[in-house]
Amino acid sequence: MEAVTWPGGRVFENLGHEPVRCDSPADLKRELDARGLEPFVRHVDGSPHTRSWATMDPYTLEAGRVLAERQGTTKASGEPPPDPATVAIVRDVLARGGNR
Repeated sequence: MEAVTWPGGRVFENLGHEPVRCDSPADLKRELDARGLEPFVRHVDGSPHTRSWATMDPYTLEAGRVLAERQGTTKASGEPPPDPATVAIVRDVLARGGNR
């Protein structure tokens, strides 16, 4: 990994308050370690190490159901009420576990 370099380096603007220039993946890893950061991880289907971020736990599903029902029965001043068809779709999705 040390042999790989980025000609001209790469500038990372999301590692801290100031942009950071790294010349190789090893340089980036040292910078991340020094700042106590970890690389972004994407979920890969079938991976035993990550869980799909598109799924929801029971608490989140229940909170979504409560919000959807509240939206279906109240309205903000001056706004039209939500479309009943949209409310029905949200309730159906939440009843089936939030995944389509």
